[in-house]
Amino acid sequence: RLNFDASVYQMNLTHAILPVYNQYGTASFVNAGAVTEKGFELSLFYLIVQDSDKIISLLKPWISYTYNDYKFRNYSKESFDYNINVPVLTDYGGNRVTGVTPHTLNAGVDLEIKSGLYLNAVLNYLSRTAINDANTYFQHAYTLLASRIGYRVRIKHIELNGFAGGQNLLNASYSSLVSINADASGAATFFNPSPARNFYGGLSLKFYFNARN
Repeated sequence: RLNFDASVYQMNLTHAILPVYNQYGTASFVNAGAVTEKGFELSLFYLIVQDSDKIISLLKPWISYTYNDYKFRNYSKESFDYNINVPVLTDYGGNRVTGVTPHTLNAGVDLEIKSGLYLNAVLNYLSRTAINDANTYFQHAYTLLASRIGYRVRIKHIELNGFAGGQNLLNASYSSLVSINADASGAATFFNPSPARNFYGGLSLKFYFNARN
């Protein structure tokens, strides 16, 4: 009934490649030098109920957590200061690797009723994330909640499934698509806004050619 998986890792990269976006949204790539990647991952679920003959045929809560400690070791960038007309070398050693979220938590529950009713709910949390190499810009932490409810019925070869759901039910302000290092052009246009609270519904019809009664 209980299933879990845990892993711990460390990787020492010598040539990490990172994207840089210009004001037109076009990406180029730079060699960020040596990077240390450390972290651990944990996931588990528990089958409270899994019996097709019971009124509640499935009840499964689950959770997963990831910790990422990614840092630059010897990464420097050269730029030109037009105020004093000299090149400037900036050292990013020790900074967090751009675009890597330190803490990620996902949790949810799956519920199915013998009559055909089902419910899924998912919670996602992402912690504050550096989005440029200098670590002067961050995407704030945010939490997303999504849920879906439906009714599924099968008669011989035909299965009918009606469902409705909602996404970003907490109405969080966030960007699911961040243009990493987009401040390279001086515009600092990192964020592509994601939808606010929204809802959907649908109906699906399936036909099983080799179904058995």
